[in-house]
This record gives sequence, C-alpha cells and structure tokens, in this order.
Amino acid sequence: MQWNSLIDRVVEAPYWPEPVRVLRLSQAGGRFALAVEGLKSRQVFHRLLSTDEVSGLLRLTQAEAELFGGDGELFALGLEARRIQLGYLFDPFFAVSASRIDPLPHQLEAVYGVLLKKSRVRFLLADDPGAGKTIMAGLLLKELQYRGLLERVLIVTPANLTDQWRRELKEKFGETFEVMNRNTTTALYQENPWLKRPKLITSLDFAKQEENLRLLEQASWDMVVVDEAHKLSATRYGPEVKKSQRYRLGEVLARQSHHLLFLTATPHQGDDEKFRLLLDLLEPDLFAHTTLLEEAARAGENPILLRRLKEDMTDFEGKPLFPPRYVHSLSFRLSPSEQALYARVSAYVAKHFKRAWEEQRRNVGLAMTVLQRRLASSSYAIAQSLENRLRRLSSLREQVLKLQENPYGDYTDEDLEEMSEEERWELENSLSERLTLARNLPELEGELAELEDLAKEARTLARLEDDRKLKELLAVLEGLRQEKLLIFTEHKATLEFLVGVLKKRGYAVTSIDGSMRLEERVSREREFRDSAQVMVATEAAGEGINLQFCAVMVNYDLPWNPTRLEQRMGRVHRYGQRFDVHIYNLIAQGTREGEVLQVVLDKLEVMRAQMGSDRVYDVVGELLSDVNLEALILEHLTGRKSLAQIRAMVEARLSPERLAYLREVTLEALAQRELDLSRLREERERSEEHRLQPEYTQRFFVRALTRLGGGVERRSDGLFRIAVPYDLVRKQPGVLAREYGKTTFDPKARLEAELIAPGHPLFDLVLEEMLSQAAPVLRQGAVFQTDQGAEGVLGYLELSVVDGLGQTVSRRLYAALAGEAVEPVPPEVIVDAEPAPATKPLASGAGAEEKLLAWAYEHVLEDFYRQVAQARQREVAIRRKYASRSLEYLIDASVKKLTQYKLKSDEGEAMRLAILQEERRLQELEARQRSLEEELRRAETLHPEPAQVVALAYLYPRPSGIPSEDDPATRQAVEEAAMQVALAYERKAGRHPQDVSRENLGYDIRSEGRHIEVKGRAGVGPVVLTPNEWIASKRLGDQYWLYIVTEALTSPRLYLIQNPAAKLTPGEEVSVVRYVLDLAAWQRVAQPSG
Repeated sequence: MQWNSLIDRVVEAPYWPEPVRVLRLSQAGGRFALAVEGLKSRQVFHRLLSTDEVSGLLRLTQAEAELFGGDGELFALGLEARRIQLGYLFDPFFAVSASRIDPLPHQLEAVYGVLLKKSRVRFLLADDPGAGKTIMAGLLLKELQYRGLLERVLIVTPANLTDQWRRELKEKFGETFEVMNRNTTTALYQENPWLKRPKLITSLDFAKQEENLRLLEQASWDMVVVDEAHKLSATRYGPEVKKSQRYRLGEVLARQSHHLLFLTATPHQGDDEKFRLLLDLLEPDLFAHTTLLEEAARAGENPILLRRLKEDMTDFEGKPLFPPRYVHSLSFRLSPSEQALYARVSAYVAKHFKRAWEEQRRNVGLAMTVLQRRLASSSYAIAQSLENRLRRLSSLREQVLKLQENPYGDYTDEDLEEMSEEERWELENSLSERLTLARNLPELEGELAELEDLAKEARTLARLEDDRKLKELLAVLEGLRQEKLLIFTEHKATLEFLVGVLKKRGYAVTSIDGSMRLEERVSREREFRDSAQVMVATEAAGEGINLQFCAVMVNYDLPWNPTRLEQRMGRVHRYGQRFDVHIYNLIAQGTREGEVLQVVLDKLEVMRAQMGSDRVYDVVGELLSDVNLEALILEHLTGRKSLAQIRAMVEARLSPERLAYLREVTLEALAQRELDLSRLREERERSEEHRLQPEYTQRFFVRALTRLGGGVERRSDGLFRIAVPYDLVRKQPGVLAREYGKTTFDPKARLEAELIAPGHPLFDLVLEEMLSQAAPVLRQGAVFQTDQGAEGVLGYLELSVVDGLGQTVSRRLYAALAGEAVEPVPPEVIVDAEPAPATKPLASGAGAEEKLLAWAYEHVLEDFYRQVAQARQREVAIRRKYASRSLEYLIDASVKKLTQYKLKSDEGEAMRLAILQEERRLQELEARQRSLEEELRRAETLHPEPAQVVALAYLYPRPSGIPSEDDPATRQAVEEAAMQVALAYERKAGRHPQDVSRENLGYDIRSEGRHIEVKGRAGVGPVVLTPNEWIASKRLGDQYWLYIVTEALTSPRLYLIQNPAAKLTPGEEVSVVRYVLDLAAWQRVAQPSG
C-alpha cells in the first residue's frame, strides 16, 4: 500500500478529537507512527496505529480522492466558515463589525494601532474619564478571541462597577460574563470557584481576601482586565515597600495571566514611586525611574502605557468629543423655621458625636454623621430618620444596657466605599436607628424626649413641601422648558420626596436608586431617554448608567466624597453629549457643611479659570486625596476647626502652585497629543469595504444551520426566529437554547434582539461544525462556475511566522488562481461562484497545487515575512532599550549601596544583615538581566512555516445564455470596453476614479463618493448582479451606482442608475447566486449619460 499518500491529507477518525492533517508517517515495528496537526486547535498529536487502522485511513481518503469531485455546497460553506474565522486578516477592524458600537478614533488607535500589535499585552490604558475604556477593553477581548488566544478571562473592578461591566459586555459585544461574589463561592462549596467558570467579573475587594488570593494562585487566565487599576497601590518607605492587600492581588493576577490590561483615568496620584510600582506589575523594572517614562513618551515608543487627554479627543472629522462644562453654585438662605431645625438637630448631632469621639465609639459617630448628611439633604429625609430613630430606641427601653453593645462591627472608610448603595443604606439605617450613648434608662428617656421634639418639628416642615432648596430646584427646572434634567441626591427618602413633589406639579419623572436590579435601572434609563423629562437619582446612577442625552444636572445635595462628585458629572459629560453641560450645586448658606463645600467649589472654579480648562473637575479626588472632606465638615460642626482654618487648608491644597502638581497627576507629559485622523479614516473605509457584512454572515449561518438540521424563520418585524437542532444543543448544554425567538444579524438592529454574529456561542458552534464536516471536501476540491470569466484552479493558502518562544506571530490567508499563470485573487471570489458539475476534462489538481506553492514562496512569503519581522524587531528594540537601561540603573544603584554598606562595616557598624540582603538583591537583578536578554533574543528570532494549501476548487466561466458573449475572449473585451467608457465618463465629470475591479468589493470603480459597478453588453439586454454586488448596493444606498454600457464594442452607450437596490426588484433569482435585472426594468429607471 502507498502509506506515504496519507501525508498532507486531512482525515477524521476517532483516534483524534478533531479533523487533522497528517504531517509525518513512519513504520515503528509492527505499527505506524503518525504525527498529525489538529485543524482547529493547531495542536500536534502523536499516535501509534496498527496496520489495519492505517489501511482504514487510506481507504477513507481514496474513497474521497476524486479530485474536484466533492460536495460543492459543503465546500463553499466550509471555505466561508474558514474565511469568517480568519476575518481579522482582511478587516482591519474585525471586532467592530460584530459588535454594537460606533468606535472613535482614539479607541481604534488604542486597540488596533497599539494593543493588537503586541505579542503579549501587558499594558496600562490611562485615558481621561469618559473616553470609553470599557469599549476598548471589549474590542481587545473580541479580537483576541477571534485569533483563538482567549478562553479564560477575568475582569476585576470596584464593586459598584461589576454590573456596568456585565451589562456593557453583553449589550455591546454579546459576551456573557458571570459575577463572582460571596453568593457564587458559597454555591460551589469545597470547589475552587475560579476554576469552574471561563469568563468572570469580580470586585477588587472580594478578590483581595486571603482565601480568594490562595484560590486565585491556582487559576490561570488568558487575559485579566483591572478597572480603576490605581487602587492596586504600594508605597515605598526608604528600602521597604509597603504593599496593600489590593497590590498583593495585583501581584497574583500578574503571575497568573498571559495578557494583563490595566485601566484607570488617574494612574499617577501625585506619587512617582507609587506610579512606578503600579507599572512594575505589568513588566517589572521596565522603567526604573520616571525620566525614562517621559523619554519614551516623547519618542512615541512607550511599550506599556497610553494616555490621551479629553481636550485632544475628536471624532473622525476632527470635532472635539467633549463640549464645555460649566459648574454653577446656587447658594440660598434657609427659612427661619428651617434654620431653627438645622441648629437644633446639628447641636444634637455635635453633642453626641463629640462624646462618641471621646469614648471611641466609632459607629455611634458614624450614626450621627448619617443624621447630619440627611439633615443637609432635605426636611423629609431628616424627619423620616428622626422618627425611625425615635421609634426604634423607644422599643428598646427595656434593653437599655444592650444599646451599649455594637453588633455591627467596625467599618473602615474603604469598607463603606466598597459597599453597594443598598448595603450602605441598610447599614446606615441600622446604625442611625439603634446606636446610642445612653448608659441607663434616665439618659435614654432624656434622649427620647429630645428626639420626639426634633422629629415633630421636622415632620411639620416636611409636610409643607416648601423647602427653600426645593424652590431653587424648581427655578432651574422652570428655566429649562422641555429640556431634560438629572437630579442627584444621596438619600432615598429625599429621592421619594422629590419624585412625589415633581409629579404633583405635572412633570414627567422617573428615578433610579441602589435598591433596583440592573435590569430595572436600564429600563428607567430608557424611560428617561424616551419620555420622562426629569430623573431623580441616587449614587447608583453615577455607577454604570450613561445619560449623555441630558445636559443639565442638579446636585440637590453634594456628596462629602469628592470622587463621587466626579462620577456624577461623568454621567452626562461624556462622549455622545451634543450640548454644553451645566451643573448646578445647591448650597445652603449658614450651614456647616455648606460653608465647607462652598470654600472647595470656589477654589476649584479659581483653578479652572487659571488653567483655562475644566480638567480640574476630573481630578477633584486626587487634588483632595490628602484632605478628608467629611472629617473637615464634622470638625467644623463640633467646633474643632474654624472656617478660617478650613479655608487655609483647602487653599493650600488648591493653590496656584498646585497647577504643576495637577499636570503631574494627570500625566500631561506622558500623554499622546496627536492622532493621525487621515490614516484612521482610510483604515475605516478599508474596513467598511472588506468587512464581513451582516448579509454575508446571515447568508452563511442560514445555509449552514439548515444543513445541520435547524431552521431560521423571518418574523413579521424583520427579526428572526431560530430553531436549533438537539444534536447541537447537547454539545454545549446550559449554553445553547433550543430556540431563539428574537434575533438579528445586524449590529445596528434593535437592542433587545440577540445579535447572532462571530463570537456568539451558537454562531461559533455552527462555524466549527461546518469546518469539521467540510475538512475532507476542502482538500478534495469541488467545481464552481463564475461570472468572472476566469478558468483554472482556485487555491487558498495559509502562511505563518513563528518566533523562538514557540508562538505564532502572524498568520495570513491568500487566494490565487492557477491557470496558464498564477494570479492573486480576492479570497471573497468564491462568494459569487455557484457549485456546478464538471462539464469537461479538468486540469491536473496536483500540478496546480505545486504551481500555487511555488507562487507563494516566490511572490508572497518574503514580503510577508519582512513585514512581520520589521514589526517584531521594533517591538523588541523598544523593550531592550528601556528594560536594559532600567536594570543597569538598578544594578548600579545596588552596587553603590553595597559599597556604602561595606565601608560602614569596615568602620565598625553592624552591617552584616544589610550586606547579605543587598547582595541577594544584586544577584536577583543580574539574573533578571540575563533572563531578559535571552527572552528578547528568542522573541526576535523568527522563521516562516511551510505554506499550507487549505482548499482547492476548479472555476470555469458561467455561460451567459447570449451566444455572442459566451466566448471568453469576447466577454473579456466587452468588460474592458465598458470599464473604459465608465472611467472616461468619471474623468470628464472632474472626478478621479480608481479601478478596484480586482478586489471583489461588490463594485468596480471608486470615484470620490461614488461606488460604481460596471456592466457591459455586446448588444442590449438584461444585466446580472452577483450577491456580492447586490449586497453592496443595499449597504451603500445612494453612494452605489450601476453603470450599464450597451453595445460596448460597437457604439457604446452609457446608462446610470443610482441606488439600484432601492429602484429595482430582481426579475429572477437564480440559485441565490445571481440577480437578473430584465431590460425593461433597468431601462425604466436608468438615466442616459448624454
């Protein structure tokens, strides 16, 4: 038997988990040793098979061996599946085509111009707030998935952003992530939950817990994304580094991940060393000091950081993305009755807060803080809180001694910040209603009497619904007419009060608060966008809800945490906002918190004027990072600090000298200020031309699923209903449904419809099934007829380049037609071809394969290899330049320190331990230096792999049915003559046409906004459009033109039809591969050129 005939053949057998290509075969005793490569996984398998088993494989391949005798439809579906699988090779923005996003220039540049060019992503994306870092992370995730590089992904965020991430990844990218929290881990008792799910979102402070750190050490990830990554903080004190628990989490994630992406708008926070330690998590010792970082930024070669400022972000036309933002302080005086209540409640709070401070009863102090904040919010909120406290303490008269107990534990500021809004409210209510300093019944009775008076006074005021602050709000609202207004408050009671009052006055109002599930919040967001004029929101709307369709915001009460003020502004001042943003802060004069907040806001406005930019409002938290605003308010309330002292402290933090600090904090020196918009526009146009349009993916999916036993039915509303066969569902139980009732193939369709596109589990499984079934047929080949007029063997070849680390650096798919010579053709050429029987003897497939391989090696390989090598060499050179200098700097510093220690030792000081520690550090640095150079050497060592012929087909011209045009030479002459007529017409019109007919774009000429398909006829008659041309016509609309040239070889006459898909209905559809436009139809709508 001819055992060697199995080499390079594709076979499918139960010896391997997937279809494989045979690489090597040799006898091994009484058996045969086979080395094969999986078509899907690219994994190499080694097996010893018996003679009978190899004979069975040989019979299987011989049965399929009739060259070009394969199932044409299966061949076309398999080839289209492979083309979709490798879509990123043709479309420069592939993931955009399968996502519900409209990306901006800076987002495309970050993902496609920077991140995807790296063999291993270890990167800090540090764009200003509102730049869409979630979208950039999602795009990167999708692109790496399409390349087969991601299966396990972990996203780590602050607790209040987990729902936002889950929502955006699902809605925009069709990615389903599960939130890992206490409930999830409890459900997986005695198992490592981090190993059970491939795609997870978790919170920073859940993941940092000791037990989770231990479990995460056992899990590896293809990609980890950390949002608000500046929270992974460490601080250097001399030679010692104090690592926070979050930083330790960062160290675990850095060790356990291949790709690691950090996201933050505030990476620096005014501490060079803290910033450098953050970068060390991505790539240790790449930048030993910030001077090297700045040098890399100036040279445009920073390998691990990209930062863009708000004022530099534009759309594709160069128009700024962010409109101006104006912050107004509306100060007002309380009414006499409001002032009296304020004074009495503040005195009550101050008295108990002072005593709690003295007795070190932190939670009682926290309870008093809650009451003061609710007093500042509204009479309704404080009335409700006082009544609840009175009722609860009254019910506990008999348990007065138990009131001294603290059943809630002590909470740090960090604990409170990481709670969800609903959890924080629950805790605040418990503390403010139950905790008291009363040590006996008489003391409790005295406090209850005081509370009863205060509660009665507050309720009387609340019933009037006549707060001065409410009047200020109504004045703003009346000035807006029908414009939308977002109102923020910290307290649910105030929210309920405002919703009720505004509804009574006839306003259309909706609300969002932290007790709502994500789905309900999204529903309220839509209600605000579509019908309601006013939204009243608590902090939950500052977390994951985007309201850029509203341009006016009122802070009904100001948060005592400056970071939350930034978050609130970010809901409306973000990309998509078309109008100037106005933010009104309501501040009560003569109140302790009002006085402190007014001082802060006044100084921020002064800084804004000095900078000539509203950037100051994006970094309020960083500017006041060493000022506890809440503590200042309470100290002012209790008389520990005067307003003059507070003003001096705030002015010191927000002085003109701090402008330099502000620029340092915002990393202006490291920001990329310029973007090549013209290049990005060109790439976007190329993406639009080459991308897999929804019509193509729909066409493939419907045909493939039908072949697999499923069905796709168009609904009356234009969406689709999909029935999935049981055999597919059981391959992914719990992932796939038997039926999808409301789906679409178009990313621009309604949001509630499920998008079926590459990356969706059903689409991907159908793709894999087609590739598996078609693998033998792709090698066997099939026959097709085409309107292109060419005849020969169509070959698809894959070329790859690998590095010394064993990684595939780049892979490309090429198509070429082997006739008398070998000519490159667009890979999409098969889309418009029709499976057909062989009607005449065909050329040798074996000979054609040799010609195709020779063509690839002679004309394609070297240029491909050179491009890949140049990109890799630049990447390695940058890493070597900065990492080597950094390590040299650290080694030099270590040597100097060691010398100093030894000199001190010679003088009699006890330096033995210090010398041993520094010698160990020096050895580690020198080992890292050697390891780095070896890694870089392997990374820059590239070699191409042998070319692989993945499919062969025989193409021959389709008969036109018109005797005068069936001759190939005549048909070609007609087409060439028609093209010359069309090109001449365009030039005469003053345009500059480009012939793109060889690119198979669905049109032949691109001419300054016109996309022109040219059809020539030797006489006069019907014309035929291919599916590719018809789809392009529908997609491009008025930009698509059909130029018909009749009597092209004798007396040419040109007819023009703009947007033919809108004006014509194909008279006949032939096997779904041709759309025939009859003569009467096209003449009725055509415009003669003369």
